[in-house]
Amino acid sequence: MTPSDTRTKTVLFIEDDEAGRELGCYNLRKAGYQVDAAVNGAEGLEMFSPDRHGLVITDLKMPKVSGMEVLEEVKRVSPQTPVIVVTAYGHVDLAVAAMKAGAYDFVGKPFNRDHLVLVVRKALETSQLQKELRELRIKAGGVERGIVYVSGAMGELLDTADRVARSDASVLIT
Repeated sequence: MTPSDTRTKTVLFIEDDEAGRELGCYNLRKAGYQVDAAVNGAEGLEMFSPDRHGLVITDLKMPKVSGMEVLEEVKRVSPQTPVIVVTAYGHVDLAVAAMKAGAYDFVGKPFNRDHLVLVVRKALETSQLQKELRELRIKAGGVERGIVYVSGAMGELLDTADRVARSDASVLIT
């Protein structure tokens, strides 16, 4: 498994209820995902790494650091990381608030194993597709590197480099 596969497969599961955490982690591992578990929001935020975690699942109601705070901090640090919010308190206003704050989805507890795995799979697939789209837009836009320039001559040079890059010709730029 390559590092990028590891990132898309590793899930950070934050749940203060031990039975719910164990069950959720078990179901995700059984579905083939690597799972890091945190017992509360503070520990989850300490553990979170955008390089390691392709997805965060967080309980909404937790002491000290709530799931909404986890959601907001993960989105601040890594906007592209999907966050799924789970809660036993399935009020519509909570779901709407979580979605407005950037949650990928909102799952009520007790959650159905198949439903949870489906939501996780879809979130990771969507994240991967968005990453590929960003990369394709960069490639389609010309030079694959983010080069900042002001000079019109530099723009012409990069356009020429793009055209020549598709050929086997050797080029010297001075």
